[in-house]
Amino acid sequence: ALAQPSATAVGESTVPGAGLGLFASEPLFEGQPLGYYPGRVYASAKEFMIAKGQRVPDSMDYVWTTDDGKVIDPTGKDGRLPEVLSSWPLGIWSVDTRLARINEPPLGGDVNVYTEEDGRGVVFIAERDIRIGEELFMDYGTSYSRADYGGHGNPPSGNPGDPLGLGKSNDDGRNFPGFK
Repeated sequence: ALAQPSATAVGESTVPGAGLGLFASEPLFEGQPLGYYPGRVYASAKEFMIAKGQRVPDSMDYVWTTDDGKVIDPTGKDGRLPEVLSSWPLGIWSVDTRLARINEPPLGGDVNVYTEEDGRGVVFIAERDIRIGEELFMDYGTSYSRADYGGHGNPPSGNPGDPLGLGKSNDDGRNFPGFK
């Protein structure tokens, strides 16, 4: 069963300059699904760029490109990450966006969350037991630009499966979000 949103809390990241991060607010256990990457799904990077990416470039900091080329965008109309993303004025359809706050670990740190695509979306899973108060970390992959990290990580290497550079891919081809 997926962890409830109450199992995590947004707070100031322990990674210098990363802004907000996501922390365990109750114990999380190895193999426990934490939830799905939130957001509106676009059929392709081209569709996303036409609909929003060119107009609101800040939104590209959070998009996730799936293995089949779909793009998931958790940002609001302004390209910022809201606490809850709604598609209707009265919030008839809404989704919590806190999983989009998971950062990469600081230099020399280790990840405690990984992802899998299950046909319904991108699910985040605890890689090991995680204590209350511990920040959640994942690897954004080799194509994610770390230029703003202040020396953290590797230079981007490009992702042939993501020609517009929207998603971030690790070595096994899974794609990861950016962060502000």
